This record gives sequence, C-alpha cells and structure tokens, in this order.
Amino acid sequence: MLKKEAKDEKFYFLSTGAFKGTTFGYLFFTETKVVLIEVRPPFGKLKTHVYEYKKYNEVDYDMTKALGITNNMIYLNKSGLFGSKKDRVTHISSPNFMEIYEFIKMQIK
Repeated sequence: MLKKEAKDEKFYFLSTGAFKGTTFGYLFFTETKVVLIEVRPPFGKLKTHVYEYKKYNEVDYDMTKALGITNNMIYLNKSGLFGSKKDRVTHISSPNFMEIYEFIKMQIK
C-alpha cells in the first residue's frame, strides 16, 4: 500500500495518528504528502488516505488538553471559490509534533 502511494519517496517522520473521520493508523510524512494507513476494526483491514501538500496554501496547528490527554492537530487549509476548506491530521504523537508541523509548513510555503 505504501509503495503505491509514496513510491521512491523518502520518509521524514513516522507517527501514529488519524485524519478527520477515520480511526487510528500510521502517518508517513514525505516531502510531497502525508500518507495515513488506517487500521479499521474489527479485523484490522487497511485503508490508505493521502493529503498532498501542493493542494494546500496554508498550515496551522492546535494542541488541546482534556482529562490529562493532549490532542495535537495539524490543519491543512486550502481556499476555493466557495470559501476555504480545512483538512485535519490529528492525534500526532507529542514528542515530534512541533518538528512535524514545521516540516509541513516548509513544504506548503
């Protein structure tokens, strides 16, 4: 699955996480995209989701804390004819979160 979506690409970060509306999976960050391999219950069927940086013109982040748990989110924003749209990458592991955000910000600039 990953070979199909990111053939010949170098991976800069690997993290657990999710996209809006998905269950948890594994995030792979390259110079051109972020790929999520979603692990779907109940039997662990895999599904691929891809956000290509070139489709976005802005990136932002948010860190929310509830019940002692921190949820790190990166918002990929694109403007269009009928307003802007935000795609969200969530539940990124804390240790590398700001590093991942800065990396994506460099790619979208």
